[in-house]
Amino acid sequence: IPVTITNTGTGDLVVSSITIDDESWAHAAELPLTVAAGSETVVQVLATPGTATVSVYSNTNLTTGPAQVTLTATADQAPAIAIDEMLEGATLEVGDDVDVTAQISDDLDQSNTLSITWRDGNGAVLSTQSSNASGEAQMVWPSSERSAGTQSLELIVSDSCGNTVATQITVC
Repeated sequence: IPVTITNTGTGDLVVSSITIDDESWAHAAELPLTVAAGSETVVQVLATPGTATVSVYSNTNLTTGPAQVTLTATADQAPAIAIDEMLEGATLEVGDDVDVTAQISDDLDQSNTLSITWRDGNGAVLSTQSSNASGEAQMVWPSSERSAGTQSLELIVSDSCGNTVATQITVC
């Protein structure tokens, strides 16, 4: 979590200490940290899910106490996906190509940046085309990639943190 320390004064701001009231959190600042007048610096706070208070001690708050900010961190969730439910259990004509649509989303990443893989029941990759900006992922399941009988189609989606989710439909 980036925390910006801004010096609005006319002299150097010297940060001597940064404390966090949750021992599972940490900061990545080398102290003492000097921020010139009229400038700012960003300190990265490494967090686990939850809430913590960060206290910044400097030469400007010796009598008033530290500047404090309360931060909340949430865990990155796996993407959410849903293949067009009209296909589940459907009987497909052997010679017809089938348009397949899914809706995908993620709590942090834009849907069109997610990694998408469509696979058939044998594990063959059918498409890796990205979704559009509104989260609609499309592919054509060619008749040449299907045979008569029950088969499955799997959609696997991963976000930038490596969280992966998969769903599967079965058709005949």
